[in-house]
Amino acid sequence: MYLLDVLDKANKMRPNAAHDDIKVMLLFKNLEGDVAEMLGVDPPEYTYDVSDPVDIELLMPHPYDDIYLWFLCAQIDIMNEESQLYGNDMEIFNTAWARAQAWYRRNTRKFSKNNWKVM
Repeated sequence: MYLLDVLDKANKMRPNAAHDDIKVMLLFKNLEGDVAEMLGVDPPEYTYDVSDPVDIELLMPHPYDDIYLWFLCAQIDIMNEESQLYGNDMEIFNTAWARAQAWYRRNTRKFSKNNWKVM
């Protein structure tokens, strides 16, 4: 998923008055760093320029990239003081994040032979 797609979808789902640069900062400071750490890559550095936004591809691959949308919706809910929506969005985000982590563990598990021991 691309950054501008996430911003566009989140702004349509949760109308808000917050500037996109604040939302991008929240996304990169909080979530993209965690994704980079999980994937074992360096976190991308990005500064959002409102006059000329650059669309970059986020690290989490499809179909697990919905974590960005739900995380951003939850952050918008907090800014709008919508505590019930925040709780719902965080529940959806936590489920999606757990799915993404399980996918990563399944695909990076080291194969070991004879790992059963009988004592």
